[in-house]
Amino acid sequence: MKAIAIGGLALLSACAGSGADHGTNEVRGAAPARGAPPTAANAVNLAVASDCPEDDLSCGRQRPVVSDGARPFEDANHYLTVTFPRGSQVCLTRSGPAPHGFFAIYGTPPDCGERPERPPRFISVYGEYNALFWTELGEARTEDCRPPSAATGRRLGSEPLQLTGFPSGVCERPSAPGTVELSVYALAGPWQTQGDPPNLYRYRAGLYYLTLGTTDAHFDEDLARFRRVLASVRIATRT
Repeated sequence: MKAIAIGGLALLSACAGSGADHGTNEVRGAAPARGAPPTAANAVNLAVASDCPEDDLSCGRQRPVVSDGARPFEDANHYLTVTFPRGSQVCLTRSGPAPHGFFAIYGTPPDCGERPERPPRFISVYGEYNALFWTELGEARTEDCRPPSAATGRRLGSEPLQLTGFPSGVCERPSAPGTVELSVYALAGPWQTQGDPPNLYRYRAGLYYLTLGTTDAHFDEDLARFRRVLASVRIATRT
């Protein structure tokens, strides 16, 4: 299945994370098989969503791409593919000049421009390099993201929010009255090594934060959409 390539940018990151940027600005390609790395031979540029040159990704001329509900979006830098529900208008999440995944806005006109604040309803899929070599899942949870409140837990029900194929956690971020923001976080991607024998240890290459922003009135609708996105995420385990 071919993947959608987009070039729109946004400052809608799921969390602060480690703040490191590495690699190229490639965000395109065909969806890899589970555990396989993206391959240049399969890369297909199906949609150009930005008039920005590659060396000026924050030029401000970004446009959303409408998902067909079948073809995945791929961020090859972060070993990531994800499929958004049909009709979702998808933009590229960025931190500084570098791409870090994707987001879609619901209920308000889509805008891929740089945003000082999050919109009330959105889904963000954010990846970055594990630059601090974290090995414990709890290290990936940011200080402002706490276990879901009792009220939110009751609305989530018995079906867990989790990332397929990797240990993951869920937390609730501070949000405006009448809104809810939940993040699923994980250490995932290919194994890397750090140090020298006998102090050699392994860590996952990536940090991932999948975030749902919703309102009290649209919680059930947006949660169902978020579960579909979570189920679609694939993170390669080999480089």
